[in-house]
Amino acid sequence: MKNKKRFLAAILTLAMSLSTACVLAEEAADTPVLISEDAEAVAVIEESAATYAVTEGTISELSEEESYIVLGETVEDAKRFNIGEETVIIKADGTPAALADCVKDAKVRVYHNEAATFSLPPQSFAKVIVIADSEEAVLPIYAVVSKVSESDDGYSVESEDGNYIFSFAKDVTVMPYRTRNIVTMSDVKEGSEILVWADIMTMSIPALVNPTQIMLLPQAVEAEASVTDVTAVAVNGEALEVKVEFIEETLMLPIRAISEKLGYTVTWNGEERSVLVAKGEQSAKVVLDQVARTAEQGATLIGELTYVPYTFFNELIGSEALVEGEILQINQ
Repeated sequence: MKNKKRFLAAILTLAMSLSTACVLAEEAADTPVLISEDAEAVAVIEESAATYAVTEGTISELSEEESYIVLGETVEDAKRFNIGEETVIIKADGTPAALADCVKDAKVRVYHNEAATFSLPPQSFAKVIVIADSEEAVLPIYAVVSKVSESDDGYSVESEDGNYIFSFAKDVTVMPYRTRNIVTMSDVKEGSEILVWADIMTMSIPALVNPTQIMLLPQAVEAEASVTDVTAVAVNGEALEVKVEFIEETLMLPIRAISEKLGYTVTWNGEERSVLVAKGEQSAKVVLDQVARTAEQGATLIGELTYVPYTFFNELIGSEALVEGEILQINQ
């Protein structure tokens, strides 16, 4: 009977504690608080809708050769973060740093992909690594911008995960990362990645933040379109039914179909095995299996058609050949 009473009492105490905690949390929702910078233990700060997570801790292992750091001393706590060329590494004051600065026992904050391997330790890719160079250091918040609003008082920036609303003064200075280029709030747009320093913020969701400093991170650069991706041709915006060919990695195009579409006359000389392309005073002559001016590859017979490198249209007849995805746009 005593055990039953103790059990009921424990349940009641737990219920009262939870109720009190809920009330306190609700009352504190809009109360500004100091941002905790305690990074002694490895702890993941949960993000409500982010595609990334943030882990704070002390570096227990690192490899410059394999480009990774490990936080946490025990097998249960350890997490490995792989570092690539896109990883931003800075000191707490915003000074750019390098992997060599991520020394053992240094305290860091790592923003990283949520997805992790099932290995021991689990591994994920580090987006941003902030090195705490002192116990009092204020570490920045990493955020992806979803919306920027401008008013007479300044700028309001909402984070993509819905966790933060940053209020910037009109005269705020925006720092660039690893460049001397001048950037302003006009460069902060939807999709921009930023680091924000702040001494206080509310406990609400989203948290209301009055930043003291902002840094605009470099945007991911899309891979440049390659001629090896080309499968179709358009002339002055109009699709042309021709077959593209490749010799090694040189894009080859049928000279007659494209030249005539551009308004040139095309004349074949069987004795010379040459093709003359002409319009007014402008002309260009190519000979099969020979290089014409600076073309990368000579004219070549493929099937019954004469093919030339796509650069022929840039260099010899003054057209502009640009790769846009899988389409080569030839404009005049």
